[in-house]
Amino acid sequence: MLQDPAQQAPTQVPIGPPPPGGLTLSDGLPGHQQWVALALASLMLIAVVELVRKRKLREEYSLIWIGTALILMVLAWQYPLLDHFRRLIGAVEPTSALFFGALVFLMLVALQFSVRLSKLTWRNRMLSQRVALLDRELQELREQTARPAAAEGAESRGPAESPGPGPHSDDPS
Repeated sequence: MLQDPAQQAPTQVPIGPPPPGGLTLSDGLPGHQQWVALALASLMLIAVVELVRKRKLREEYSLIWIGTALILMVLAWQYPLLDHFRRLIGAVEPTSALFFGALVFLMLVALQFSVRLSKLTWRNRMLSQRVALLDRELQELREQTARPAAAEGAESRGPAESPGPGPHSDDPS
């Protein structure tokens, strides 16, 4: 007798061959992968702290990278969270879920930097215009102060005190 398909228990499709050592997907990451992921996340955390300490990375950007390192540590240590994320996005393998998360993260970082770059470009243009206006104003002020001084110098000499022939004059006297 055939059963209604809605009443049948769903069958689970295996996700590839079992990993060496007989681990299944629900057992977590294999030990080697887990330690590599934890080591990379730790190195990333140390590198970010060192870059901030040397003032090569600003604190506001370091929060993103520290958060990323901590999330990687948690996902490596707590496999059920990674498995939940994998099921949430519909990925077959946990590594696919990690790559998807990395892709989304990098897209968000690129978007954030694009917004900051746009803002800095606008500020640079505004500052360049302000500097040009201030430079023009300074030049006008220098010209105004130079004109009265030149007119004052010409009035103090008078017409009788005109300079005589110079050393290279054509007059032999």
